[in-house]
Amino acid sequence: LSARTDPNALYEGCPSGAQARPKLALVTSAGRDPRTLSGITTVACTAATSNTPTPALATECPSYRHPYHFCLSTPNDGHGNAVAVGVVLVNGAGDAFGLYGQCDSGVAPGYASKASLVSLMGKSMDNVRSIDLLGCAIPWGWGPGFPNKMLVGACVGNTWMNQAVAKRYDYCIWGTDERSNGVMMGVAGP
Repeated sequence: LSARTDPNALYEGCPSGAQARPKLALVTSAGRDPRTLSGITTVACTAATSNTPTPALATECPSYRHPYHFCLSTPNDGHGNAVAVGVVLVNGAGDAFGLYGQCDSGVAPGYASKASLVSLMGKSMDNVRSIDLLGCAIPWGWGPGFPNKMLVGACVGNTWMNQAVAKRYDYCIWGTDERSNGVMMGVAGP
């Protein structure tokens, strides 16, 4: 994951003065689930070639060698851009750079990579093999006393963690994130 592949980053390479939008907005306009992807790259961005805003549709990916699982494009994203993007899907449920978010009604819109919570908690991604999203709901769905901020610590003995599964992880991250998602994640090293 880099600034160039960050799904929440704006389109790149657009003409001067263009109203660039988050690449993820193009993917959601196509009806794709953001939680299945880990990266999006701008393939092309020019001035709109149609007067009518159009949801993104599947399109041919570039003919050169690329990492994309699929590509999407629109002749008008509703903001004056004709855009094409390449999308990389997650490498399994534990993909640290996979997205989570919009876990339930009553939470703010938006998605973030699971890895962003590792960094937020002051931990390094250097030895992370996988991050499993073990639960995501409205915070009160976890019951009384669920933390209203993000915490990091041992999984074994954690009130919110299934103890039969706790030994699989080096540590857990849990609590309420900035968009009001109540999350529990297990982080495993090499």
